[in-house]
Amino acid sequence: HAFDMFLRATTGGRIELPAVTTIVDPNTGDTRNRGVHITADGPGSTVDLSALEQFTDANPDERSSLTVANSGVIQVPSLVRLNSVAISLDANSTLATSQITDFTSGSIT
Repeated sequence: HAFDMFLRATTGGRIELPAVTTIVDPNTGDTRNRGVHITADGPGSTVDLSALEQFTDANPDERSSLTVANSGVIQVPSLVRLNSVAISLDANSTLATSQITDFTSGSIT
């Protein structure tokens, strides 16, 4: 069974989660077909995770993702730890990465 969670801001929409500090897909149960996927796609599309410090997926196959496309914005100024998360970012979008100090088993494209 697949149990993915998707948070998608599109066509100028906003998702406001400024108090979330941790996102964890735990290592309990079957981790093979689940993940947390956060996307901001399009001008004005914003996901506010300004307090997020850690985003971890227990499955090392990068089941979870941060995707920013077409001038979208994911606000993560406090994010310092990523584990098994795939980041997809195009040239016209915004996702701060300079503050990340621990990036394990993930990818950036």
